Amino acid sequence: MNQPRIEPELLWEERFGDPLVMQRKHDRWQAQQDAWDEDPNVWQNPLEETPYLQSLVEMYHEETVDGEFPSVLDRALELPRFQDVTEEFRNYLKAIVISHEVQLRPERVRPFDLEEMERQSLKGQKRTMMQLDVLMRRAFDWMKSQGMDPMPGHETMPVVMNEQMYQRALQRQKEHQQVSPSNRAREQKNTAEETWGGW
Repeated sequence: MNQPRIEPELLWEERFGDPLVMQRKHDRWQAQQDAWDEDPNVWQNPLEETPYLQSLVEMYHEETVDGEFPSVLDRALELPRFQDVTEEFRNYLKAIVISHEVQLRPERVRPFDLEEMERQSLKGQKRTMMQLDVLMRRAFDWMKSQGMDPMPGHETMPVVMNEQMYQRALQRQKEHQQVSPSNRAREQKNTAEETWGGW
């Protein structure tokens, strides 16, 4: 039995829809994406789907492979002074860090990856943590202004680092430079860990 002939135009529309309609949808999506890319406050909606079809929190977890490759933020949140942060605050922090990374904003945390940051000099680590401090404080203050409580019992956010902490880390580094070459690799790793522990 002969099958009815399907015109190429009909076949295209059945598969993909009207080309003009599809173009309008694409243009609308592109406009939404462009607006999102330019908006510095998209992080204030951490669980909403973005034009990239994921929420910012989902994008963050994808970037870190659910913690397998931790970020600088992950390490900061392990510090004792940040143990009181709420899950909601964690989501806003993930959102502000990853949105600034995706948008390539000048004030983003660079590098994003913890291992890469630990390969930097202490001066470079200081710069990275100061960038993180600015974003964390921005999220904390915004949540407070909205009537939320990002860290119960805290009216202000603890510092990620300050000059006094940095000077202590420099002193520890000088002390570690006196060790024998055979122990240097182990001591360098300890220095990085102690830097975070002291900061």
